[in-house]
Amino acid sequence: MYRQIIENLQRQSKAFALLGLLLEEEYSQLQNRAPERVTQLEMQVHELVRQISEERQIIRAMVPNRMAALVAELPAELMAPDMVEDIECIIGLSETERRLPLAELLSNLLESVDEKEQGTVRQAEKNAELALALMDQNSAMAEYLYSQVTPEEKKETYSSKGRYKASRREAAMLNGRL
Repeated sequence: MYRQIIENLQRQSKAFALLGLLLEEEYSQLQNRAPERVTQLEMQVHELVRQISEERQIIRAMVPNRMAALVAELPAELMAPDMVEDIECIIGLSETERRLPLAELLSNLLESVDEKEQGTVRQAEKNAELALALMDQNSAMAEYLYSQVTPEEKKETYSSKGRYKASRREAAMLNGRL
């Protein structure tokens, strides 16, 4: 069971690291105003978040209570590194991590996951702020262009009979002879 928990936490940690990289790339593409690339990255981010959510559901099913409480309540006999079966087979653990007591290893992995999760949250907030700022800028530009194209109400124009006529604010068909 502890091996599965360790592997799950490692996957979550690596997934959050990848999520951080994807969000940084999305931020740079937002700055470059490349909406097609941003859309592609957003789809990848959504898929990765779905996978992280599945990993969290798996670990919650294994450990119904809070993980940190489980680590704190480990008995002394489980503190030895050799208590986890086949710990040398766990991919991604460094040699020093393999020698750590189980409680310390789990605590380090939990801290790593939490730290990377907080980093991705901060990056996602930056991305959201930039996306909203770009949306506001685009909306303001569209309003400006629309105001430049629509005729002003106070200007008078010639009618088909050669007299001044108040113009309409909305679009209308042109009538007349050439």
